[in-house]
Amino acid sequence: MPIDSSIYQRNRVDPGAGIENGMRMRESYDRRQQNLGTKDAFAKNMITNPDGTQSLDRQRAMSDLMKVNPEAGLQFEQQTNAMEQQKTQNAAAAEKAKRDKMAYEAEMIGRVAGGIKDQGSYEQGLAALAKSGIDTAGLPRQYDPNLVNSYRARALSVQEQFANEAKQQEFAAKQ
Repeated sequence: MPIDSSIYQRNRVDPGAGIENGMRMRESYDRRQQNLGTKDAFAKNMITNPDGTQSLDRQRAMSDLMKVNPEAGLQFEQQTNAMEQQKTQNAAAAEKAKRDKMAYEAEMIGRVAGGIKDQGSYEQGLAALAKSGIDTAGLPRQYDPNLVNSYRARALSVQEQFANEAKQQEFAAKQ
């Protein structure tokens, strides 16, 4: 009976395949270690705030992350910087909106207070302020000339203050 030579070809060992397999296993192991290190960098840098909530210590987390996975560390740094920039822009926008509202209210109060002479015009002024979105619940319903004069003076000083600050900001922006 003749020997089947195909048996030898089926069970032939390819040394290159073993090396390639080993390299794939090593890459898989390295990725897994990086993932574990990345998770650990975030987990160990969670801090408890005084109010009981938890937050991430970003600086320490970034430092630890750079040690185990520099690529993820750079990506985290970029995301953190973008978040901080957005936070700063949001805070500036909120502050501007607050100042704009105060300026609007001061202007409206100054306008309305300038036309108040008696109880009737005071009631009309309160209605006009309420209609323009200004909360009048804390104001007395009875006309008081001293109160109206003090609001008129405060409204003017607030408007002047905003005008001066706007001029300073323009000057600073030009330099």
